[in-house]
Amino acid sequence: MFGGPDFVPDDFLASSRLAALFPHVVRLGELLRNGKPARESWIEFSDIHDGKYPDAAFTEAIVLLRQHREEFLRLSDAPGVGARSLAIFGDAETCAMEMEPADIALMNELSLHVAITPYAHGSAFAQSVWA
Repeated sequence: MFGGPDFVPDDFLASSRLAALFPHVVRLGELLRNGKPARESWIEFSDIHDGKYPDAAFTEAIVLLRQHREEFLRLSDAPGVGARSLAIFGDAETCAMEMEPADIALMNELSLHVAITPYAHGSAFAQSVWA
């Protein structure tokens, strides 16, 4: 997720090759799932699982970031972008990750905050998401 209260995602995507990935865009003021208006705008790439590692979300994310490194650097530095995060959600298997030093360097270069959140198989959330 890349965004901020002063970020205008449509301006960025108008000149970005990342638009071809059909990212999810949330605009300032749009109603969120919880019924409240978004307090900032952002772009997220949450539904991209068409690569070589569809069951390994972290690996998929790293591959995507590497393939489009220059565009993600441009997005990271875009006007209004103050929040940058890589959030991985899933069960213990899909949240498994192995980081190479180059992965850490790439996340640092993009100023990405990383959050890994595994859910127990029996939890209500896991059943609603993975059912």
